[in-house]
Amino acid sequence: MTIRIEHLLRHTDFNLVRFLHYTFQGKLRTATLLLYLACLKSFPKWDRDDLYENCYAKTILIYKAFV
Repeated sequence: MTIRIEHLLRHTDFNLVRFLHYTFQGKLRTATLLLYLACLKSFPKWDRDDLYENCYAKTILIYKAFV
């Protein structure tokens, strides 16, 4: 399971600026929830627990890459 941000931007109302704002402020849980809600719209058949774990991992990856 791979979450591709460009897929979310094309198929949902995911706000990348808000996601990055919360991520760089260190509000990782809030950023993860924004990503998770967009992923629920884009990937409704995925297991919700796995989806949340993947969203959290993606948020942490982005946070560590830029901070």
